Amino acid sequence: SGATLEAGQTAVVHYTAVDWGASAVATSTWTAMVPAKVALDGTDATQFTFAGVVKDALVGVPVGSQVLVVVPGDQAVVYVVDILGVFAE
Repeated sequence: SGATLEAGQTAVVHYTAVDWGASAVATSTWTAMVPAKVALDGTDATQFTFAGVVKDALVGVPVGSQVLVVVPGDQAVVYVVDILGVFAE
């Protein structure tokens, strides 16, 4: 029910990325309990670089949502992203 993320904003998120082939967590912000800032403008993220398809999946989604994104390929990765807010610079 929060504000909708727009291209050009920086989202504040918690995420877990799972290497589908290995069935193992590749990386997660939940481990350190420190959210990441993700630039939704096509440039590298402030703290973490998401694949473009993950960034694209976040645009238009309200703050407070949880998004599941599958990045297909030989090394498929599944992202679970909790959208916490919009970073105000």
